[in-house]
Amino acid sequence: GEDLPSPPHTPSSKATSVPANKAAVVSTRFILATYGAAIGAGAWAAHCLQSQGAVTSGLAATLASTAVVYAGSLTSGNSSVFDPYWCLMPQGLSVWWWVTGGATGGASKAVPMALLWAWATRFHIMLPWPGWSTGLDHEDFRYLDFKKKIPSTPAYWAFSLSSFHLTPALLVFAASIPLARLLTSPSVPPAGRLQVISWGVACAGIAVEAVADEQLRRFKDTHRAGEVMCSGLWRYSRHPNYFGECLWWLGVYCMGSAAGVCASGWDAAGCLTMYAFFRFASLPIMDERNVKRRGARYRKLLRTTSAFVPMPPLLDAVWA
Repeated sequence: GEDLPSPPHTPSSKATSVPANKAAVVSTRFILATYGAAIGAGAWAAHCLQSQGAVTSGLAATLASTAVVYAGSLTSGNSSVFDPYWCLMPQGLSVWWWVTGGATGGASKAVPMALLWAWATRFHIMLPWPGWSTGLDHEDFRYLDFKKKIPSTPAYWAFSLSSFHLTPALLVFAASIPLARLLTSPSVPPAGRLQVISWGVACAGIAVEAVADEQLRRFKDTHRAGEVMCSGLWRYSRHPNYFGECLWWLGVYCMGSAAGVCASGWDAAGCLTMYAFFRFASLPIMDERNVKRRGARYRKLLRTTSAFVPMPPLLDAVWA
């Protein structure tokens, strides 16, 4: 079935000036200024709390930068200003942790760092965000739906802060904690068998998501609207890109665990919450939308294809 990829000029001066069913137009200059200010605010917050450790300083950077991007969304009247933050925030935090950790540790640190940047760069190249080049002239359908459902503008923007900005920001931060511990650890063991296996898990997540997104892109280029994608990885899962994203974050936890820096079970909470978010929040929303747009064709897919974990149709009753 069709899915959103695993995831745009003068801004209006007031969020109230944009109808609920129409996206506010946002200029590239405004977006660049917003993210420049967010990077500055995050770096300042992390520096102020550096003595409190990698996790605390990283959380401060996350909250400060999220607040600035939210201000940009509110000012422009378009919550999709936040969309690229999902990839950019881990990149910024990884640089902070790498520098403050001394940039030592050989392959045990260098490979996870490279994999994180490969994961993010893959998004930037395969799913380029038009906000960086031509400005933002659309808004995610989920944001527009909630604008219609929440008639009060202040109430909508309070909801946008909690659900569209803070929730994903904190989710990605929590899933990145194993990387924080790994990159800032004063000593990590030389790369061994478990670490190589963890790198393989992370690579598999990146590969699955990349293949799924590319297959979906080609399908959209060659098929009419309303048709259902059910070939390639999409034959075995209705949302293989979501599965790949969760597999990547499982790999992040495995990399920290294999290096011996994730002593607490709480360090696994991030990747587990990431799974719950995609499996029980994002996935049902996409299925509901696809049923509305594709009707009986997609209802059949609901009965024959695994919701999340790719597998042969005969096993769907157990794993879907």
